[in-house]
Amino acid sequence: MKSPLMLKRRRQHFIWLGAVVVVALIPRIFGDGYSQTVILTIGLYAIFGIGLQMTMGTGGILNMGHAAFIGIGAYSSGIVTVHGGTAWAGMLTGIVVSGALALIVGLPILRLRSLYLAIATLCIALAITNITGFWTPVTGGQNGLFGIQPFAVGDFTFTELPSQIYLIWGFLLFAVMIRINLRYSVVGREFEAIKDSDLATSSLGINHGARRLQIFVIGSVIGAVGGSLYATYLSAITPDLFGFQLLIQIFVLVSLGGMLSLWGAPIGAIAVVCLHEFLIPAISGGAPGPIELVIFGVILVVVMIFAPNGVTDQIVITGRQLLYLARRKRRSDVPAEPETTAVSPNAKKVVV
Repeated sequence: MKSPLMLKRRRQHFIWLGAVVVVALIPRIFGDGYSQTVILTIGLYAIFGIGLQMTMGTGGILNMGHAAFIGIGAYSSGIVTVHGGTAWAGMLTGIVVSGALALIVGLPILRLRSLYLAIATLCIALAITNITGFWTPVTGGQNGLFGIQPFAVGDFTFTELPSQIYLIWGFLLFAVMIRINLRYSVVGREFEAIKDSDLATSSLGINHGARRLQIFVIGSVIGAVGGSLYATYLSAITPDLFGFQLLIQIFVLVSLGGMLSLWGAPIGAIAVVCLHEFLIPAISGGAPGPIELVIFGVILVVVMIFAPNGVTDQIVITGRQLLYLARRKRRSDVPAEPETTAVSPNAKKVVV
């Protein structure tokens, strides 16, 4: 008899094997360049979403500056490769810079709560955007940074779309694996408890301030990794790529996929990219333009009102409730068996 834990681990192994097979077949199933570009963009946005899921879903931190850390990863890779370094060195630089910045700014601002924390992170994002926009000798300023080199392993360079899909989706699977392991670890359970009640976790000896800072750094680093991949894919970046529009898209992504859902980021990325590529241009009659922000804003407000934990989580919860009601109704429809009274063979007959 196998334990539930062993069955759960075996099921996870099959899920991972299926995910690897799907990623391997994607470039062969979608052969044309446009479809491959859409698949690649979904992978990038899913990595962005996992970083925000870490801070908001796991840590309960309302982070309005996530797009800025994506920009830090992108500009770090761009600056390093433009000056002769490799893309791997640029990604490592972005990880170090974003992690150090998240640690430095997280120490004071994570003492804030709710709206004050959101305003503080938004101010940091605006400051970083202004720095990249006006530090022309280093970042290229408003004209952008050009000539960013792609990733390479030996003599092989990730320049073709299929190879870039393998690279980006490989990092995506790795990010999902980190999130799954964190979710079911002791530290992950501490994060869940901290999000529910700071007072209760403090009474148990858990340093909720240090834990919140850790998850803020982890989410920022994952965002920087996605930004590094984004920059090497585009080979040219400008400050407006990491502004308010990207932040709204990531918020919609996480809201649709679910803050706590392990596979919510890829699901939300599919929804956001399909909206951006197909539905919104059809509504606007051409390029998305300013109407995209309006549509994404309406979607975000509606989801936050009717499904604050995410559409995916709400669908799962509703499905479980319907299944419970169906089982309960089926049990009530079964006729009850007539009651029988057992008589002992040694019982004495009473004569009146």
